[in-house]
Amino acid sequence: MSELISGFVAPGWEAVRDQFATNIETKEDIGAGLCIFHHGEPVVDLIGGYFENTATIPYARDTLQLVFSTTKGVVATAVAICVERGLLSYDEPVALYWPEFAVKGKDEITVAQLLSHQAGLYTIDGTISFEDALDWNTITQRLADTAPIFPVGSSHGYHAITFGWLAGELVRRVDGRNIGRFIEEEIANPLGIEIYVGLPEQHEYRVSPLKNGWTKVWPETTTNKQPAEVVPFGPDTALGKALTVNGAFIVKGGFNRRDMHAAEIPGANGISNAPSLARMYAATIGEVDGANGKVRLISEAMMQRASAPVTRPDEIDLCLCVMGAHLGGGAQWTLSTYGLQLRVPDHILGRVLAGDMAIAILVMGTSSFAAGILGEILPIRIAIAVIGATSGVTAVVFLFATTGIRKRLRSEMQQQSS
Repeated sequence: MSELISGFVAPGWEAVRDQFATNIETKEDIGAGLCIFHHGEPVVDLIGGYFENTATIPYARDTLQLVFSTTKGVVATAVAICVERGLLSYDEPVALYWPEFAVKGKDEITVAQLLSHQAGLYTIDGTISFEDALDWNTITQRLADTAPIFPVGSSHGYHAITFGWLAGELVRRVDGRNIGRFIEEEIANPLGIEIYVGLPEQHEYRVSPLKNGWTKVWPETTTNKQPAEVVPFGPDTALGKALTVNGAFIVKGGFNRRDMHAAEIPGANGISNAPSLARMYAATIGEVDGANGKVRLISEAMMQRASAPVTRPDEIDLCLCVMGAHLGGGAQWTLSTYGLQLRVPDHILGRVLAGDMAIAILVMGTSSFAAGILGEILPIRIAIAVIGATSGVTAVVFLFATTGIRKRLRSEMQQQSS
């Protein structure tokens, strides 16, 4: 194993380590962590490369990483916990729990519609400053006062950033705790892991900086692609508005800033590491070792409910302009369930694992792929997390998995299931 790579690999998973090492040695990734849980046990746990661009500080076991949209799966799990405890119901109107939400045609929007990106709230009415967008009360009040951008329930559009605020406010309304504290006390602490939505200042020095501080600058046009494959980037497109909240997050180096890390943006600014994410997602589909014994975050029945599709497989996502990813609420891409998606059509999985842009099942976002893989895809239960400064997963997670490692992971998982 390269001196740049360290960690553990169980017999049969060596090829994944080799591909991970190749990514680091060829500088496809500056630094990264990879963790895979299979049947509730870790089979791969690796780190490699460097903490930052200058390649002077190693990417260490205690390094933390901004994990972008895999945070959505974490907050969706928090919502599922509240549903299982009887605090929320997917079938009830959001306004039952959040009365101020019942304005401008939103009084009948259900929790299910909100979590499956059908509420038409992928951005806010008007503009907002970067600083105001970091303030929870300000941004949730603005969302409550925003009219749906498309008819509720008619379709869906990827709520790239707003998903976390909307789902997180539901948790706060019924539980009383802000979403960062809920995640810490109900998810992270029982599992003995680190997942922060609102990073304490004492941990800031551990956060590996992103190479660009945000995603790559989006091209205004795309070429040499079939219309069905074109992803409509650009600040004035629906996706551009969703990713930047009408331009609020177009700030140079914004996602490397301390105020961004300290804020609670559960759709995009979770800070964690690969072992933590893999263990957390594994705990949604089975028991894992926690801080004080075995832990399962939600029951099998709850997982089945939370991953049940609620949008049509032929429905086009109005932000991503793609069709056919029949996924689940709180999941992403063209999502459709209540936040956790564990079944993905094989052609979709293949397209994602072979491409540059990740999608999500448990979560989705540019450079991130979070997914639970079950049923017709693989007859196993597996949780994977790959995170890094330039790429992202699999975990029920594929976070920042770059092209090469996504291909190899897919191949390895197929072999393990045979």
